[in-house]
Amino acid sequence: MGAGGRRRGARALAAVTLAGALAGGCTGGGEADGAKASGTPNAVKGSEAARTPSAPAAPERPALSVAELEKRGLEKADLPGYVLKKGWLKGFSSQVSDESHAACRPLARVMAGVSVGLPATTAKPRNFRTAPVPDRAPTISVVSLASYVDGGAADAFAEVRRAAEACRDGFSLRDDREQPVDFAGVVPVRVEGGDQAQGWSLVEGRESLGAFHQLTVIRKGNVLVAMHSWKLGGDLVTQPRAVIDAQLRKLG
Repeated sequence: MGAGGRRRGARALAAVTLAGALAGGCTGGGEADGAKASGTPNAVKGSEAARTPSAPAAPERPALSVAELEKRGLEKADLPGYVLKKGWLKGFSSQVSDESHAACRPLARVMAGVSVGLPATTAKPRNFRTAPVPDRAPTISVVSLASYVDGGAADAFAEVRRAAEACRDGFSLRDDREQPVDFAGVVPVRVEGGDQAQGWSLVEGRESLGAFHQLTVIRKGNVLVAMHSWKLGGDLVTQPRAVIDAQLRKLG
């Protein structure tokens, strides 16, 4: 398929919100003398409720330590046939091209292997590349892990979903040389695993690359896994199921 056809296809293709409820209930054990005289039972209930101490807040769910999170990160032995490199990979920055695409910043962060939201701890990104095959572009997958306090992982997951919805008609980010990289559309892709999971397919709009990209975000407890996979040369790339399955096994 030509680059123009892919762009037309991507354009043709087309949150999790946390809600907390705090309910308090109190019942009086008897009538106050003043209430007997006035005959106002509602006043009694209000007086009793005012004297009832509020329930203690739910304990905060702690984040994993850096060491614990690193243990849950993928290693070479977890993915036979892949080449592993740890650290940030050159190519994409975590910045959008301008403020008109500010809502898309979480997508840019996922693509660059940078955490989303307010993580308490992060692990070094893992960069996996399929073994070289003649006349076939390798698949590159950047995997990042972050751990959050309490409900922060669900908040970060929702943040990426909102960004994907807001930017479904395309957006532009900057590469590590500060050059704009345009994407023609953001299309949801079904992904299963963990407590929450979602994927998206992106088509790069520049004629020079025309690469397909896949983003994957999975929440397991208070850990968020973010993946960015792509091939150069205009080859189609699918969700990296082998990488996803291996990472889910490491999370337990």
